[in-house]
Amino acid sequence: MRSGCRYESSNWATHSRALAFIRYWFDQFDRLPKDDSFFVRHLSKDVNWQMPEGRFSGHAGFRDWCSLNRKTIKPGAEHRVSEFRLERTGGDDHQARFRVHLLGNNQAGNPVDRQVDETWTMTIDDAGVPLIYSYQASVA
Repeated sequence: MRSGCRYESSNWATHSRALAFIRYWFDQFDRLPKDDSFFVRHLSKDVNWQMPEGRFSGHAGFRDWCSLNRKTIKPGAEHRVSEFRLERTGGDDHQARFRVHLLGNNQAGNPVDRQVDETWTMTIDDAGVPLIYSYQASVA
């Protein structure tokens, strides 16, 4: 088991796939792409998106939040995932809790260094593909 990561009532393969997916999500997000199809594919149509910037709903809300980010953060930031825990909450439902360390620059060129605690509620199918229903983030 990796330091800072643990799994609770979920099997190791599911845990590993979920952690790999979350890291890949942030690797993609660090580029701040205009094409959001990768992200939307993994969000339920009525996803609840609770961020320090406010509450957003559904795919349109996710797109609104992304637009705010593109106006605030320069592409090329880095999200480092740590303290990852995954818990099966029933059937294919899981809750992932982790900390993200965001390092980058804002559009004015000033450094951004922020710790954020995140909780994702999602289903993970037998192939390991997640669908996120709730995404909550708060400044640590």
